[in-house]
Amino acid sequence: MSRPPLLTFLRKRFPGLGRNRLALAVLAPVLALVAFSAYVVNEKLATYSHSADLLVAAQVARAAQGLARELEAERSLSSLYLGTACQSWRDDLEDQRGATDERAQAFRAIVLTPKASSLFGQTRTDLGLGALDALRAAVDGDGELNAVLDGY
Repeated sequence: MSRPPLLTFLRKRFPGLGRNRLALAVLAPVLALVAFSAYVVNEKLATYSHSADLLVAAQVARAAQGLARELEAERSLSSLYLGTACQSWRDDLEDQRGATDERAQAFRAIVLTPKASSLFGQTRTDLGLGALDALRAAVDGDGELNAVLDGY
């Protein structure tokens, strides 16, 4: 019985092939398992990365919602202060400004992190809050009511 030419070539080229068949039979599935495991780990890392991005987006949204609520309360008190010309609203307005400043600082701290900046593609520093001091000065200086409220 003659051997096929490929088998003869392989035996001449790799003389230890016959002795190591069992090792090769075990090694091939193990390598396939390692490759599949690497793929699964890569998928899990990608999922984790997306989850981390969602967490940052949720933190930004929560901070923005809190800031919007405080700005709305400050706007309401400013309109009461300007509309009634009553000094009794002044203390409440100052307290509200402090609360708004705290929320604005927390918002800036979250939005200006490198992760949030890369996620949203912006590296702004004022975040549109630079006009707040000018609006407060207009309220304190008895600015025109419509112009101040339009600014808020």
